[in-house]
Amino acid sequence: MAPKRLIDDLPDRPRTRPMKVLLLGDPRTGTTTLHHTLTELGFHVYHHADLIQDVPRIKRDYELWTDAFDANFNGKGKRWGKREFERILYDYDVIGDIPLSVFVDDLLVAYPDAKVILTNRPAKSWYGSMRRTILRWHMSPLIRFIAYFDHDIFGPLFAATNPCINLFTGDDWRGEKGAMKAYNEHYEHVRRACRAGGRELLEYNQPYEYGPLCEFLNIEAPKEDYPVANSTKDSNALYTWALKLVLIGFAIKTAKALVPLAVVGAASWLALKKGLLPEVIENKFALS
Repeated sequence: MAPKRLIDDLPDRPRTRPMKVLLLGDPRTGTTTLHHTLTELGFHVYHHADLIQDVPRIKRDYELWTDAFDANFNGKGKRWGKREFERILYDYDVIGDIPLSVFVDDLLVAYPDAKVILTNRPAKSWYGSMRRTILRWHMSPLIRFIAYFDHDIFGPLFAATNPCINLFTGDDWRGEKGAMKAYNEHYEHVRRACRAGGRELLEYNQPYEYGPLCEFLNIEAPKEDYPVANSTKDSNALYTWALKLVLIGFAIKTAKALVPLAVVGAASWLALKKGLLPEVIENKFALS
């Protein structure tokens, strides 16, 4: 009998809206800005930027995506397909960013009618941004130490995203050439898969503008300027916010663990002060 999977704890769900767009570009290529833009345009987007700020879902979803990666890339357990994806994504019509964007072939099969958007950025610029943000945090010995003991935020986050980062960088977090090679290969793989399947693909190039995006999606373009979000400062601020939550959680757990000890200590001190403790000890030895 196959072991029970975490995803099997979630029920099958009817789709509440058609899946319209797959964002299959790498992180740090403008996917967060695109996520905010599409949200403003009326789409419901599943994206890492929202998930990491939704504390009740961080642990659940990242543990699910860890299982999905193990099944689909490492052959551990039954492979995920549309049924599994839908138990998480049934209410979204746009999905993407890490960790979903590693599941290129699986998502293309699961959602054959969805359009695909690739947010493009020069490989060298992309790697520099990764080193200043995501890799900076994920390579930090201190943060990795914290993640080892934290089972609510950084622990599940690192377990789910580090294998994806390995794919995005070709297992070469510190080497620019290896990471840039993996980056280019990922983008070429998406392009080939879309051509082979006759999929509609938007090569979304910087500087990003509403015109090409809205034309691709057959919707009216807003008159205001295209927004900019998730700068290096914004990205690091998001990780800092998550770190603060973890440290606060550690403090609360430590306080809860120390309260019983403090109560026992206070009671013992009062008993000793009133001369009761020696009598108790003496009676105990007398009975033994």
